[in-house]
Amino acid sequence: MISGSENPTGASSNKGNLDTIFKNAMEDSYILATILKGLVDEYRDMEIEEIRACLPIREGRKVAKGNTEFINANNEKIELDNFFEIDSPDNRKIGILMDLEGQGDPNPSGYSLIDRAVYYTSTMISNQKGIYFEKSDYSGLRKTVSLWVILDPSKKDRNKVTDYVLCDRNSDDCFYDREHIITINISDPDDSPDFVHGVLNTLFGGGLNDRERAERLESKYNIPDADYIYGQIRGISMSIEEELHASWGKHAIEDGIEAGDIYTKDQYEEVKGQYEELKDQYGEMKNQYGEMKNQYGEMKNQYGEMKDRYEEVKAKRIADIYRIVLKMIQNGMPMDEAIDMCVPDDIRTEIRRKLTNE
Repeated sequence: MISGSENPTGASSNKGNLDTIFKNAMEDSYILATILKGLVDEYRDMEIEEIRACLPIREGRKVAKGNTEFINANNEKIELDNFFEIDSPDNRKIGILMDLEGQGDPNPSGYSLIDRAVYYTSTMISNQKGIYFEKSDYSGLRKTVSLWVILDPSKKDRNKVTDYVLCDRNSDDCFYDREHIITINISDPDDSPDFVHGVLNTLFGGGLNDRERAERLESKYNIPDADYIYGQIRGISMSIEEELHASWGKHAIEDGIEAGDIYTKDQYEEVKGQYEELKDQYGEMKNQYGEMKNQYGEMKNQYGEMKDRYEEVKAKRIADIYRIVLKMIQNGMPMDEAIDMCVPDDIRTEIRRKLTNE
């Protein structure tokens, strides 16, 4: 883990490293007190100066961190970003052990972030014996808090806070909070629903330069001494842009998927399958159309043949009846009387025309 030394002005010498700047910012007693007030129940009703009095401030305004390295049962080292031993408001004795982490990707591959947080709190709990209590005096167990600031959340999770404690599933109001896990997702500086989001969004949201962040923290959120703050966070804007830039592209893709402008591989395969089904259905309909077209051609030919046959029969009929009527007229019967006597209605016009033309 990277840790920076301080120069005489109080400015961090590790410019441009988001991990280092995050740790420097979290060591500031005013910022840490604001986080405690906004997210940890024991401090919600306290003033910032009262909360600062519970912090182990070592010089000026910086909070002394505890040992961030823990050793597990397999003799493996676990290293936290920040580890603070904080006094309880009621008795001014160490009552809360707090792990404060900055996390870029909220969905690291291969595991759940909450599983990792549970592992951290469990480690902090198991390491208390022999330090905060002896033998089986478990009443001396300190509350552990693992708080994760999600620096690059998805669009739908911006400003979201999740809060995990052990609960009695048979009770509506009873819970055990000695093991407490909190995640808080940041957003843009101007999109802050409450005070603690305002501070964190100003520190880590996009759209501000370093000086603007420091001045806003002082003027809007009562974090004193903009020059000092600027020295601690100098380089943060460039670090945010550089270190989170790749995941911004990922979020743009997520937003595109949500809006329906981009397909995932699974969605593409689903649409491709639907296309293949439609293609097959179209082929079947095309074949059916071809068959119907052929049937229509056959029927059209049959109709033509029947029409020709009908015309032949009609012409022969007219010729036969014409000869009969003509014979009757030649034998002295008036034309109209002969037509009325022998000619059906449907061919009278043709017979009359032929007789008239004679």
